[in-house]
Amino acid sequence: MADEITGDATHEGDGGWPWWIFGILGLIVLGPGVGAYFFLTSGGEAEAAEPPPPPLVTAAKVERADRVYIRQTGFVRPLAEVTVAAQIAGRIETVADSFQRGQMVDAGTVLITLETQRLEASVSRAEAQVAQAQAALAAAELDRDRQSQLEDDNFASEAALQDAIVAVANQQAQLASAQADLIDAQNQLEDATIEAPFDALVTAAGADVGDLATAGMELGTLVARAAVEVELGLTPRDIALLGTPELALGGRVLLRGTGQAAVGDTDRPVIAIGVVDAIGPEISENTRTVPLLVQVPDPFSMERDGRPLRVGELVELELPIDVSRRTALRLPAQALKGDNRIWEVRDGALVGHEVTVLTRQDDSVVVEAADLSSDALVLTSEIAAAVDGTEVRLERNRDDSGENGEN
Repeated sequence: MADEITGDATHEGDGGWPWWIFGILGLIVLGPGVGAYFFLTSGGEAEAAEPPPPPLVTAAKVERADRVYIRQTGFVRPLAEVTVAAQIAGRIETVADSFQRGQMVDAGTVLITLETQRLEASVSRAEAQVAQAQAALAAAELDRDRQSQLEDDNFASEAALQDAIVAVANQQAQLASAQADLIDAQNQLEDATIEAPFDALVTAAGADVGDLATAGMELGTLVARAAVEVELGLTPRDIALLGTPELALGGRVLLRGTGQAAVGDTDRPVIAIGVVDAIGPEISENTRTVPLLVQVPDPFSMERDGRPLRVGELVELELPIDVSRRTALRLPAQALKGDNRIWEVRDGALVGHEVTVLTRQDDSVVVEAADLSSDALVLTSEIAAAVDGTEVRLERNRDDSGENGEN
């Protein structure tokens, strides 16, 4: 037995392989195969997983636009404005009750009179001088006629007749001078009465009875109350929308107050209605716009619709433009991507359209798009790297009719 054990052991040491070596060799051979199996198995499971769903977006229906508005702001300015001023020096004798700031006066209303006693005396003296000059001229003419008759009868010399003729000419000049002095005195008397040249609104008044007025002294300001004017500047885009500025002549313009409300808010009441009366002869130097001159009749009346306008007031003007014959569509401002691109949501995918922007507001834009139907849905949310054919899911808009539900 001992010999067998010794012999086996000696045989192993002489060249046999221990059992653990075979175990290591087996792991080396089987390891890559097991790894490959798990790799292939895990990769197949990944390929079999479902792709992520399309992004969830919001969209809105476009609306047909039959009318758009050109909106600009402008200042109310009078068509006519005059300064009430004294033409001569004198003490103020009367002031009309209506000559107060904010009051209306009619054409011909006597606003202010100056003391006239001195002026009336000047007129009387000038009339007397005219009468004296007329009498002197008549006497000179009689003397001339008498000298002429005597000269014909050879009872007077030619020199005496010539002296009589010269005397008539001198008296004629004296009469003309006296008559000019009378006219001047009468004019000064008329200048003592200051009248309103037209129906007007008093925008400034500074005259009191007893005040001493000097020639040229300003006593108040009147503006014509028949109409006021507001300038509406047309930008190149506005002109492209109109076609030509002349097409706006006679057009009705809505005026809204600015105040604290946002410009462009159509919920603000209309305070007046004007008419495009003319086109300004020059391009505005500051804004480079073509001015439309809008007249507003009876602007200060308390009885018309709206409210009275104020000289110098900033107002917003809205000129409506008919676009019913064009493919004009109104859509939310968020739908416009960049300057002129929108994305239509059609059958769960995006379709891009290039559009021409007609007008912009804070919350909406009106565009012209020939290949977009009036019941299309347009993307209003932001989506990265959008291209034609990008699949999307629609989220119901709170202001939508319900047809735009989630897919």
